[in-house]
Amino acid sequence: MSLYLLIKRLIKVEHTLLSLVVVMIYCGIIFFLSSLPGILLPHPIIGFDKVLHIIAYTGLGFLSYQVMVNYKKGQKISFLILMLIPFIFCLLYGISDEIHQSFVPGRDPDVYDVIADGIGSSIGIFVYHRLLI
Repeated sequence: MSLYLLIKRLIKVEHTLLSLVVVMIYCGIIFFLSSLPGILLPHPIIGFDKVLHIIAYTGLGFLSYQVMVNYKKGQKISFLILMLIPFIFCLLYGISDEIHQSFVPGRDPDVYDVIADGIGSSIGIFVYHRLLI
C-alpha cells in the first residue's frame, strides 16, 4: 500500500471517529436533559415537548448521518442503507430515552415522543443529505 493511500485511509478513520465522538457527546446531552425531573421543566404550551423532541432529534439525525457519510467515503454502500442506519439508531436511542425517563421523577415515557424523535431524525438526515451532499 502506498503512503498516499495509507494517509488517505487514516484521515477517513479520523473523520469518522471524530463524528462518532460528536454523536456520543450529543447523546450525552440528551441523556442529561432527560434526567431532569419533570417538575423542573416548564410547560408553556401543550405539546411543546414534542417540538423539543423534534428539534433535539433533528440534530441527532444530522450528526448520525454525518458519521455514515464519513464512513462510506470510498466504499459502496447503498443509499437506502446510508439513510436507514442513522434513522434506526436515532429511533432506538429515542426508545431507550423514553425507557430512561420512566425512572425519572415527574417524567413518563410517551410513544408520541418516540414518533417526534423519528420525525426529527428524518428531518436531520434529509437536511444533511440535501444541503451538504
